[in-house]
Amino acid sequence: SMAKIAEDVVLTFQDEAGSKNITLTKESGNSPHFLEADGVKINIALSNLVKNALQFTNPGGSVQINVEEDSGYIKVSVSDNGIGIPIRDLPKVFERFFQVEEHLTRKHHGMGLGLAVAKSMIELHNGRIWAESEEGKGSTFTFLLPVEAESKPAKPADPFVN
Repeated sequence: SMAKIAEDVVLTFQDEAGSKNITLTKESGNSPHFLEADGVKINIALSNLVKNALQFTNPGGSVQINVEEDSGYIKVSVSDNGIGIPIRDLPKVFERFFQVEEHLTRKHHGMGLGLAVAKSMIELHNGRIWAESEEGKGSTFTFLLPVEAESKPAKPADPFVN
């Protein structure tokens, strides 16, 4: 249940959000949004997106997780009204060790791996992830996961095994 994973992530980060005076919410309607996936890996991906949003949102700001179904996919978005990402940096945010310009991130710590890990976890599930942002107005990170896992082709029989 993607709704349950989102709920768990909100509970995990609620204290951190509260200590920074950031409102953290989840919207998923009444549907559990079931899909075939490794819940631990999806939780890691979503947690990294929320952690990133909290890190770059100023006190008094907000972070929202939205879960919905969209044509055979579960669509999950993490939106914030934080510092945003310069347009020239958007294509690089999912690269390992990439960090946005120093003047924007110098007060924030991290190795630049969270978004790369999130991307890997989503792509392991044949999903897709992207970011949209406007500097000074916030960011939205969205991923799509197929509701049904794609079946893998059958392995050919090993000719050396009797």
